Amino acid sequence: MADEGGAYWTLATAQKLVMDSTDLDELPSDLSDKLEVTEYDTPTADSASTMMRTSASVGEKPRTTGGMRNYMLLLSEQKKHWKWYIVLILSAIGGGASQPISAYLFATEITLFQSWGPWLPGLAGFWSLMFVMLAILVAISYFALGWSSSTIAFHIIYRYRCEYFENIVSQSIGFFDADDHSVGALTARLATDPSQLQELLGTNMAFVLISILNVVGCLIISFYFGWKLTIVTLSSSMPLIVAASFFRIRYEARFEKMNNEVFAESAKFATESITAFRTVSALTLEDTILKRYETLLCEHVKNSFGKSSWVTLLFAVADSIALLCMAFVLWYGGSLMLKGEYLPFQYMIVYIAVLQGGLGAGQWLSYGPNVAKASVAADRILEMRANGQETGTPPPLDRGSMEDGDSGVKVEFRNVRFKYPTRDVPVLNGLDLTIEKNQFAAIVGPSGCGKTTVVSALERFYSADSGQILYNGTDISAVSLEDYRRDISLVSQEPNLFDGTIRENILLGVNTDTTTEEQVQQACRDAEIHEFIMSLPDGYNTEIGSRGVTLSGGQKQRFAIARALIRNPRLLLLDEATSNLDGDTERAVQAVFERTRKNRTIIMVAHRLATIQNADIIFVLGDGRVLEKGNHATLLKMRGIYYQMCHAQALDR
Repeated sequence: MADEGGAYWTLATAQKLVMDSTDLDELPSDLSDKLEVTEYDTPTADSASTMMRTSASVGEKPRTTGGMRNYMLLLSEQKKHWKWYIVLILSAIGGGASQPISAYLFATEITLFQSWGPWLPGLAGFWSLMFVMLAILVAISYFALGWSSSTIAFHIIYRYRCEYFENIVSQSIGFFDADDHSVGALTARLATDPSQLQELLGTNMAFVLISILNVVGCLIISFYFGWKLTIVTLSSSMPLIVAASFFRIRYEARFEKMNNEVFAESAKFATESITAFRTVSALTLEDTILKRYETLLCEHVKNSFGKSSWVTLLFAVADSIALLCMAFVLWYGGSLMLKGEYLPFQYMIVYIAVLQGGLGAGQWLSYGPNVAKASVAADRILEMRANGQETGTPPPLDRGSMEDGDSGVKVEFRNVRFKYPTRDVPVLNGLDLTIEKNQFAAIVGPSGCGKTTVVSALERFYSADSGQILYNGTDISAVSLEDYRRDISLVSQEPNLFDGTIRENILLGVNTDTTTEEQVQQACRDAEIHEFIMSLPDGYNTEIGSRGVTLSGGQKQRFAIARALIRNPRLLLLDEATSNLDGDTERAVQAVFERTRKNRTIIMVAHRLATIQNADIIFVLGDGRVLEKGNHATLLKMRGIYYQMCHAQALDR
């Protein structure tokens, strides 16, 4: 400090608080009582979103109809593909008719050999030719079936994957609070659910339809040629087939749901580990991470082994039920032939038809697991759609007067109360504060006093339990959310950048067609990052990597400030926006905020009081309410909480 003008002296004086001449040690004796503010484990910036409540309760799941109604709803949405569905149905009819027709042809062919004569070779050749024609029909049917179902599947995957992703990113912040809505779980669902849905509405639906037509066709031909044997068979064996089908699909649905829950947990853990790969490497946690992941998978195997045994038993029963039907038909049909009630042709065609019908039913059951998975996927897709639905169309934001010098906004909190849904601890207890147009307002206080909550409430990430938040006299919950957020910008303590170029990241959220290169560069100059960008080989076209991995924390923060300034917001929210900047850069950026504060309202949350000592008004929060308010000089004269906070951060004591 004795070396005035040196590097350290410059950094220290940039963070210097302006204090009055009063002895800093002479503090009121009762001040320590005022400072006993309840501290909560309130996360800052992005992590705060995992703790708060939206207008809908966190974890509350919308009601979905489920079952056949969901399937019919999704099927009705495929009207524009009706031509392909017609081809699919016709080809399925062709494939489904093959089994009953082959049963008739085979029975006829076999009974021919009971006779003898010169006409036998001709008849045998004719019916053999019918088999050839049937084979051609089946080949054409399955070719058309594969072509149409594949086309439908591609359209379904494209449409519902786009819709699924849109519904995910359109959710309120509180949606992601639930444990089963982690990034890893949602990413896994986005990859698998639309693919499973296409099986329900495309390929597997066609094969299920073929199996049903096989069973129906075989039953019809059996009743026509031998109703007595058919009725006895249906009344004794078919109930076993239906029961096996019901319980198999039921257990498959439960098993699939359990698998999704377990794999969601492991996917969440894997995503977090890969995202934080630098921390994992720095702490040499590779072996620990692998063991934890292995433990999760082993627990899944252990928990699911018992249920999978029952499902395997149902598989065995369902696939062997056709042989049981065959044995019964052989015995009872033989008895009817001995009594002379059935001719060999009747017995043979009923036997083959029932056998083919049993095989068709077994094939139908084999699609049970796929149908169960697809049904669960359909429920999740519709659930996500229900979560993202809005009731009515909110009116646009009334921006009021936009004349020069009056482009800011007035913000009011009126008796706002809020608490976390996971804990019965209040964060805001009847908060009342007013920020006038074009004011530079600062919010300070101990950790957990509700500073970040105020910013999140203004961004409409969450809704208050009671009270009102007014934006130019209008309740923010009564206007269009998209229109409202166009009017404000947020710079958080931990800004997020996307994989791409510097220019692409700065232009996020603005109209790239109307934003000029000069505006981009001016925003970067204001954020004190332009010179750094121009020093790079590709300038503004430099790739920054995933999540801005090639940048330092301070550089990321300056990019976020430039991204906020280029939007020219009427309300600028700064949540520890300069915490990663050095003193000189912070002072330069702060000068930009002060120069532009006449054209907008600025609300800054800060722990470092040197950054807000020039604010028009400072609110000191504690216990969820305003304890002190005024400018820097006024609060120092009060010798209260703000006075002690300044004393604690003074560098020259």
